[in-house]
Amino acid sequence: MISTLKGHFGYREKSFYYTFTNDGIDSVSFSPDEKIIASSSRGDTKLWKIDGTLIASIQGDNASFLPDGSGLIITIDKKEVIWSLDIDELTKDGCEWLNDYLAIHPQELKLIKICQNPSNLTRAARKLAKEGDIDGAKNFFFTAIELDPELDINPNDELRELAIPVL
Repeated sequence: MISTLKGHFGYREKSFYYTFTNDGIDSVSFSPDEKIIASSSRGDTKLWKIDGTLIASIQGDNASFLPDGSGLIITIDKKEVIWSLDIDELTKDGCEWLNDYLAIHPQELKLIKICQNPSNLTRAARKLAKEGDIDGAKNFFFTAIELDPELDINPNDELRELAIPVL
């Protein structure tokens, strides 16, 4: 079934098309910038672009945006939870969660450019050098220096020191 949900912001009317079951929708909220819509139904909240493209599905009910658009308040198990929508904060948190994985799998850091920072790159370079991948280690060291020219590291000294046990 296709239904039209209408909300009003100022003097402009917005329409949003949403496919749903006969259970219906419990709540709808527009982001302050009017670019994202949150719809909640029976413990499931979905975030949509204004064109109807699904962005994410989150457990919880009664979603509403914070006035500044930086977060979403959702009711989960009768408790209100604030989900951050700050992309910089979410990226930082995601990269921090990956730190241990990236320390063990330094080659994966090549694929996750958004998590490349001097600390992660130098740690990965040291691991690669110890494993004998001198070229890979050198690339990571120099990328770290490009990101932070003030980085107090000499790639050649590091490689000599770390690669000796492999040679």
